[in-house]
This record gives sequence, structure tokens and C-alpha cells, in this order.
Amino acid sequence: MKAKIALCITIFILNCQGLLYGCDCSTSVFDLPAINEYNSSSNKILFKGILVGAKDTIINGDYLVAYKYDSITNYSMEHNGSLLIFTPASSASCGFEDQIGSKSIVSAYRDDDRYFTYREDCTKTVSEHSDPKKFQQWNKYLTSVSTGVDGYYEFKQPTKYYDGGTIDTSYKAPLLEYTIQDGTLNGSYSLYSRTGILIETGKYIEGKKYGTWVYREVQDNIDHVVEIVTTSKYHDGRVMEELTKRTYKYW
Repeated sequence: MKAKIALCITIFILNCQGLLYGCDCSTSVFDLPAINEYNSSSNKILFKGILVGAKDTIINGDYLVAYKYDSITNYSMEHNGSLLIFTPASSASCGFEDQIGSKSIVSAYRDDDRYFTYREDCTKTVSEHSDPKKFQQWNKYLTSVSTGVDGYYEFKQPTKYYDGGTIDTSYKAPLLEYTIQDGTLNGSYSLYSRTGILIETGKYIEGKKYGTWVYREVQDNIDHVVEIVTTSKYHDGRVMEELTKRTYKYW
């Protein structure tokens, strides 16, 4: 059985776990779910399922839709049967829209024994009905990394979430490149932001990080931008040396 692969692309989405409401659909750093964010010990789930039911509901004064999914593949934990996911009833409140019978890839967080979707721009949730192109790409990515399907993988992404009020489907910008050999990561690995920044790059040998890896993050603030570059040296998957440099640019 091929080993399950965990891609370390979570460091750059920590700021994408915002509130359900009042979102600005422009802050998604890259256009893929980060599979490492979801595991049996966290309060987050990531799964592929079929929507079999939907019902309007009110929780703590908020108008929500309760979606019932039959799980096909659960990437975060062993789970059989159905999953109930709550999302704001309005897309203006960053609710996730789905259709009965559609396949979807859904990420959600647990709060008081209920699961809720994240804000729309960072929800890492997609319906095959509403965005088949994105669904196919996410499905290919998740299948490759969760089951260890050999091959060279190269993914593209749109440069923004919306284009003129509709979902941007122009997949022209670089996103992710990696190779799976003998069921595990081998060779160079590169991850790009929507704005073209190379935010993670390095090399895998038999599923473990080796040599120099570079991680880059850009933080926009009110009067300045901070670029954070961390250079890490790995041996056999362990960090042997690390250096972080911050560069400030004021408006």
C-alpha cells in the first residue's frame, strides 16, 4: 500500500481562518486546500462528499443552511456515513452555495459539536456544480497526495478569486509542482502564491525534506509591507539550521 503523503503547505494559510462574516474575498494565498491542516487531532475536517440534503436553520440568531453530505473520501479522519455542515445562508455573508446531488470538496471547523465552513475566500470548499474546473483540480491533487499516485504534477491557478463579479476560471498562474515516485515525494517541490511569489521551495528524497528549503510570506499592513523569508536546512526530514529575515517596506 502506498504511503499517505503529507504536503507541508500550511504555514501560509494561518491567517485564512477568519470569521464567517464580513469577509473580503481576496485574501486566499493559493488556490488549493492544505491537507496538513486536517488530521484526527484537530478541530478541522476535509472531505469529498455528495450533497443529499439542505435545510434552512437559525443558530444563535444567525441564519444558516445545514448541508447533509454522504462522505466519499475523508482526508482528515476515518468516518463512515453522513456529515452535517453549517454555512451562512447568504453568499454576501460568505456562505457556501451547493446543489443537491453535486459532489463537493468541503473543509470545515468544529464549534460546539457542529461543523461550520470558513469564510468564502479561504473556505477551501468547492462544488463540482458551481466550479467544475476547480473541483477537478482539487480532486486530482488530493487523490495524488493522499494515496501516493506516481507521476509529475503541475498545477495552475487564477490570480484572483473573482473577476468582474464572477469566479475567475483563468488558470494561467503557476501554483504547485512536485513529483511522486514509488508512492512518495521525490525531487523538487515549488509552491506559488496567487500573486506569483514563490512561497515554498525545496527538495524531497523518499518523502523527507533534504537540503535547503526557502519559505516566503508577504504581509500587507496599513502603512507597510513585511516580507518574511525563512531559510531552513534539512537532513532526513529534520531541520538542522534555520534563519529568518524580515524586510520592511513603508508606503
